[in-house]
Amino acid sequence: MDVRKILELTPKNPYAFKILIDTIGGVLEECDIIIKKDEVYINTMDQSKTVGINFKSSKKNYKKLYVDPKLDKFILGLNLKYLSVALKSVNNSPDYRLTLSIDSDKQNLLRIRQKNKINRIKLIQVLSSANVDIKLNIQVKAQMNTKYFYDTCREVSHISGKLEVRFLEDKIKFIGRGD
Repeated sequence: MDVRKILELTPKNPYAFKILIDTIGGVLEECDIIIKKDEVYINTMDQSKTVGINFKSSKKNYKKLYVDPKLDKFILGLNLKYLSVALKSVNNSPDYRLTLSIDSDKQNLLRIRQKNKINRIKLIQVLSSANVDIKLNIQVKAQMNTKYFYDTCREVSHISGKLEVRFLEDKIKFIGRGD
């Protein structure tokens, strides 16, 4: 079986990458890292919605930044505590090398290669989007009392980490997810 890399990331400064992960991990337990062919970015908030993180890094900060050409982007859902532990031995030596990759046959595992050691951590989620042009024409019209909408969102936020609002043909459906 031919195993190929669908994602490979080698930062020029592994220690700076480790510090970034440790810093974000001090605020968040989990995070999505979005990797495109020419950039890496994180745009997220903590659960209490008090701390926002907006990080963007271009291809010039990486020795290698590869995303399978069939994909537009790759979204890695990571537990930052596990990643931080895996990166614990990263040091500030100029010859230190760190590579993060995902193989086509094990897409739920992030492979972390440091010098002569290889760790793997399970990803919370892996999403990839192919380079496909999709055109949608969706029109939804729904009316709801704003006070009722506000109260519903507030009540769901007390019991759920995420709120999904679905607009169906004849009703609005609120779905709480997480926590």
